[in-house]
Amino acid sequence: VQPHIAYFGQKDAGQCIVIQNLVKELMINTHIEKVPTLREPDGLAMSSRNMYLTESERPDAIYLYNALVACKKLYDNGNRQGSDILQEGLDILGKCNKIEILYLDLCYSDSGASIKMGDEIEGGKRVIVSGAIMLGKTRLIDNLILG
Repeated sequence: VQPHIAYFGQKDAGQCIVIQNLVKELMINTHIEKVPTLREPDGLAMSSRNMYLTESERPDAIYLYNALVACKKLYDNGNRQGSDILQEGLDILGKCNKIEILYLDLCYSDSGASIKMGDEIEGGKRVIVSGAIMLGKTRLIDNLILG
């Protein structure tokens, strides 16, 4: 049985890109639909991992989302320098000494190709800013689409 549509959550942007490219390369006749990330009222991406956050860690979990939003604002205001956008997010994450930054990355949403610190974002292409942090024993991931 071959599905006509397969749904994948945008929260794991890397997985979505891999699946979408695999379907295209193998010429599988299935449409991949990305489902938006569900969020808590304060913006934290909903995840089963959130239950591992302690009461004292929970307020700091929002730093990842706030960093991504800051990157998006800079992009929305016309900045296309990868280094400026990433540094904006790193500055936000750096304000919380309880967070271990695992990564903050920019990539093109169609290919997953990374945009390095010195690169300028190509015009007209959709970009994803994504990040992962450790907060206590909990690994949190999130991303936002820019543009």
